[in-house]
Amino acid sequence: MRAVILTSSTGDGLAAELRQRWPDGIHACLDTIGLQAALAVVRDGGAYVTTQPTGVPPAERGISTQAVQVQPDAAALGPLAEQAAAGGLTVRVAATVPLAEFRRGYDLLAQGARGKVVVLIP
Repeated sequence: MRAVILTSSTGDGLAAELRQRWPDGIHACLDTIGLQAALAVVRDGGAYVTTQPTGVPPAERGISTQAVQVQPDAAALGPLAEQAAAGGLTVRVAATVPLAEFRRGYDLLAQGARGKVVVLIP
């Protein structure tokens, strides 16, 4: 099974770009920012899931569409916070950009940045 996780907009050419890489479409798409255009590259009978409850597109071509949401869980996050404070969690940072250049951060993600892009807020 192939799945593509979209974490940033890649502009108007999103569907064409993904179709070029996966001509038969993708089995599943987890869309965290509401790019309903991504539905066009999900193969018939596939799955489209978004974290945007108001961004669930109508089902078509047998594609299952739905939204998922989570609630904060302080008890579960406590140990993670302790690990982070102790330096026990590693996050790969590909780049940092100042707030005034946040758009460049999206471009870096679209170009395949390996890691997180951090936007510095003064």
